Amino acid sequence: GLGVGVAFVAIGALGVAPHAGALRLPVVAYVLVIAAMVAAALPLPRQSGLLAGLGAVLFAVSDLFVARERFVREDFKNRLVGLPLYYAGQLLIAWSTLR
Repeated sequence: GLGVGVAFVAIGALGVAPHAGALRLPVVAYVLVIAAMVAAALPLPRQSGLLAGLGAVLFAVSDLFVARERFVREDFKNRLVGLPLYYAGQLLIAWSTLR
């Protein structure tokens, strides 16, 4: 979990934050919070932990596409990939609470 969280921070900090202008510090803070969520969700036990961990990863990756759309380059592909990942991630996180 920690490795995936660190990778997310690296991608977010290096790929998005330099393009965020005045929002650079809030973007870095948000990236750290999402990385902490991923790092906390991945080592959860049993099947519900697998669902929560995978959901957290999908949510985090979808956020990278949102950030790319907002700060790096507007492109329909960002929504095409980001939205399904977002909804799948949210569904898995919610489903993990029912297990």
